[in-house]
Amino acid sequence: MKVPRKRIIGAAAAVVVAAGGGAALAVNRTAEDTPRTEREAFLTDVAGRLGVSVDDLRKAFREAAKARGWEARPPLRHRPFGHGPFGPGPGHAVHESFDAAAEYLGLTREQLFEGLMQGKSLAKLAEEQGKSVEGLEKAVHDAVAERLDAAVAAGLLTEAKKQELLGRLDAIVQDLVQRSRPPRGQHP
Repeated sequence: MKVPRKRIIGAAAAVVVAAGGGAALAVNRTAEDTPRTEREAFLTDVAGRLGVSVDDLRKAFREAAKARGWEARPPLRHRPFGHGPFGPGPGHAVHESFDAAAEYLGLTREQLFEGLMQGKSLAKLAEEQGKSVEGLEKAVHDAVAERLDAAVAAGLLTEAKKQELLGRLDAIVQDLVQRSRPPRGQHP
């Protein structure tokens, strides 16, 4: 079966055009084409099609979100301590443990984190403050247990799940207290 010459030439032309288009796209797309600039270009395009300014478009988005009761909050990565199922503020129980550790050790949260960033463990900080490691572990355990109780009371956690978590809590707290990280700037 012989393939007509026109089909071969047409297929070759289509491949050349497709390759040329891909090359042109690759040339036009630079490292400066970040998601932010792409988003800005998109908003500019939409605003132009609607005959409004980008600022007016953004204002309309904000007003529509507010009318729907959507809370204007920064993205999770910009909020202190991320997110979690236990409501606003520090989202994970581990953050409660740092507050409890700082209080037990008589340090501010900043002093506690400065020590941790120097490569010290919570146990080492307790030793430096003349406090017992066992007392530190109890303070952290009690803070997390209190947080779990509050989550059960608020209906965010079942009693069974709380008991499961409490069953693992001692090992987790012990690891948290003993673990240290390389000092800031000295990661492998």
